[in-house]
Amino acid sequence: TTARKIIVIWDGVMAGPDSYLAEPLAAAGLQSALTRGSWIKFDWELLVAAKPDAVLWIQNAGTDSPITTSPEKAVEMTRIPGVRDLACLKNKHIYQVNSGSNWLPGSGLTKSLDGLIGIRNATGQ
Repeated sequence: TTARKIIVIWDGVMAGPDSYLAEPLAAAGLQSALTRGSWIKFDWELLVAAKPDAVLWIQNAGTDSPITTSPEKAVEMTRIPGVRDLACLKNKHIYQVNSGSNWLPGSGLTKSLDGLIGIRNATGQ
């Protein structure tokens, strides 16, 4: 099965293929849609150029939450020229999660793996 491309956006940056998220993403059948870097400043044009299959917005919070679809983020994204034409937006693969500690380095993201696999499965083959 081919890994699906994802953009993870957290606190104004996007997780690249050299970030600590690369290994847990790979375990779920996902890979960063970015071609280089660890944490790259968030940029709408880079997001458009990357053409991700899915986008995951991580929100800093006191407690963790399950990964869910994010109609609010999808609406925000439809307001941006170029972004509104992305397949991930048209296919409703825009997700959100609250991060307490499950997404921090050293957590192993073991508690988040099922949600990541869910994204992979939702994006198809």
